[in-house]
Parts: sequence; C-alpha cells; structure tokens
Amino acid sequence: MRQLPLYLSILLLHAASPRRATEESSDSTWSQGLTLGVNGPISVIVVDQFGYPTKAAKIAVIRNPQLGYDSMVHFTPGQNYAVVNRTTSDILKRGTPTVWNNGATDTVSGDKAWWFDFSDVTIPGTYTVVDLDKGLRSVEFEINDLVYRNVLKHAIRMYFYQRAGFEKTVATAGADWADAASHMRAGRPLMPSPRAWELDKRLGNVRHGVPLAVRAQALPRQWSSSLAIECMSCRRSSSKRPSHHWSRRAPA
Repeated sequence: MRQLPLYLSILLLHAASPRRATEESSDSTWSQGLTLGVNGPISVIVVDQFGYPTKAAKIAVIRNPQLGYDSMVHFTPGQNYAVVNRTTSDILKRGTPTVWNNGATDTVSGDKAWWFDFSDVTIPGTYTVVDLDKGLRSVEFEINDLVYRNVLKHAIRMYFYQRAGFEKTVATAGADWADAASHMRAGRPLMPSPRAWELDKRLGNVRHGVPLAVRAQALPRQWSSSLAIECMSCRRSSSKRPSHHWSRRAPA
C-alpha cells in the first residue's frame, strides 16, 4: 500500500476518526474546493453514502454537469484516482476513470459522467474516493457487511417519529426530534372515523370484537428500533391451513 502526499493526508484526516458503522459520520471536509449551489456543495465524485457490502459492486460516478441547476459547474476528472482509507491514509486501489457512454450527456441527470470501479476493495473500513490530480474527493463511506443495518433501523424508526397521539420524549427520540403529542381531543388520541371502523369489520380486521384500527391505539407507546427490526424478521406461519397472521421468529 502506498501513502498519499502530505497535503492530501492532512485534508483527509482533518476530521477523520475511527467509528463504528452505526455512528453518524463526522466527515466535514469532503466539500472543500467544491462550488456552493442552492442545495449546498455540488458533488462531482458521487458514491453510495449508505456504504457497500464487502462483496458488492462498488462504482463511484464522476460527473460533469451539462443541464440543470448546477450546469455552471464544469469538471473533467484527472487520470489518477484512488480509494483511500480515512483512518490510515493507505491507498487500497489506484486507477483511471472510464468515460460513460462515449461521453454522451445522460438525459435524466443532465450530466456527462465517468465511472471508477473499486469493486475489488473488500476490506471493511471507512473510505473516500480521491481525485489525486484535482485534489477533490467524495464524501466518506463504509465498506462492511452491516452497512444496511443502520439504514433499516432509521427507516423503521421514521414510523416512530411520525406517529401521532403521543409524546416523543428526549429520552426516546433525542433532543432534535422530541415533540408533544399531536392530533389529540380532550387529552386522548383521535379515534378512527366510523367509516374506518365499519370497513375494518367488513374486512374481518377485528380481534375480540374490537377493530384493529382501534386496537392500534392501545399498542405500546414507545417502540424501540431493535423491536422494529425483530418484527421485520417475522415469517409466515408454516401451518397448512390458510392463515393471515405472522409468527415471530427469534432474531439472528
């Protein structure tokens, strides 16, 4: 493995620190040298910010905007690209980007593009793709086989944040997302409409004489993300008779 030039090492490590895949990124220097657009810095080296499983295809897209809000940005990649470990500054792969579609402008994105394939980088870690000639880089990303676990956790937790009728406390939602109960009447959550009640009964969505729409109000008020993931690990009952319920399976 080769080492980066000193000026690029300083750029890469300025805000870098070892972290687990479940932690929020501390990358604050990826946008240095980029043009600021109406939506923030305009990326020219684009990667999957969720990360990549170790055996997955991994392709960075280098873009030269031609149409749209960022068409004032013009970028031609250098010949020397590298995948760099953010913690150690080791270069795990060098290469030259490949022009996409003979240099045509993509009609959807409005960009001309190049691809930099680094699928052969499989060692878990935190990385960035660097244009060594132009001194620009991508945002950092993770390579490991659990990259989607945290994505799933936060996607499911979205239902917790959007749920009406109960308070999201600092202890359960965090200071940034805590809020009071909404859609309340006389101190109680608004109940389903008579039409929803009748529809539930007609569809057979009733347990012990109570429609599911009503029973949902009695569910535990604070669901953890780990419980949500466990629920998504459920499987259909193996019973031979027709069944509409799900049986829980022990989490892996």
